[in-house]
Amino acid sequence: LKAADNLNVKGVLKNNPDQIIIEAEGTEDQMARFIKWINDNLSALILNEITISESKLKNYNEFDIY
Repeated sequence: LKAADNLNVKGVLKNNPDQIIIEAEGTEDQMARFIKWINDNLSALILNEITISESKLKNYNEFDIY
């Protein structure tokens, strides 16, 4: 995602048949801006819900899409 690169957010987007999973890492400000971007730009693709949770850092080096 270009937005992740622009915000220097690292992680992965997994496009599974029944759901899209985004694992992202960044500062609190980067994450707030990234979540806002997702809500503003991807809401048409999200049919049911957005769930946000914290987890252990995985120290991603870039943002990949699978």
